[in-house]
Amino acid sequence: AQTIGCELGGTGGIFPTTGTGGGGTYPTTLPTTPGVFTINVASIPGGASVVTEVKLHGLAHTYIGDVHMVLTDPSNVSHTLLYRPAGSCDFTGGDYSIVPSCTGGLSWPATCTTTIAPGAYDQYFGTWASGTLAINNTVLDSIPAVTGTWTLTIYDWAAADVGSLTSWDLCFG
Repeated sequence: AQTIGCELGGTGGIFPTTGTGGGGTYPTTLPTTPGVFTINVASIPGGASVVTEVKLHGLAHTYIGDVHMVLTDPSNVSHTLLYRPAGSCDFTGGDYSIVPSCTGGLSWPATCTTTIAPGAYDQYFGTWASGTLAINNTVLDSIPAVTGTWTLTIYDWAAADVGSLTSWDLCFG
């Protein structure tokens, strides 16, 4: 689906909210201090029926291999956006987007050791088993566009890494 419009200005902050990550036991317990960021969608753009993109502004993190991003819709159903891609790259503090696979996004690198360039990247489920801890591997453009409060939760599965997000946008098409 092509993006028609976006709700702008979701909240940002640090993740994890205390310490340097970890605290979870894969796959039975999620890390305990994720970043939890919300956006209120008051109306859906005309003609839009699905989610097409999640834009992440000012995303920084010292190691992408332990990041787990989850989008929760207003009916409290959670969807994996990104689960622990390979490599030891860092998010640079730039602007990134998560888009449905095969819609023009970049693939996550198989290996890397420095930074990952800002840009639009494919949604990535990694080894996350859909339904674990009520987090589903739902293709982004099959998530219905609805009004209400959406939540972006960013987990850090390993100690010693920190991150931040300036803001985020949720796009529909």
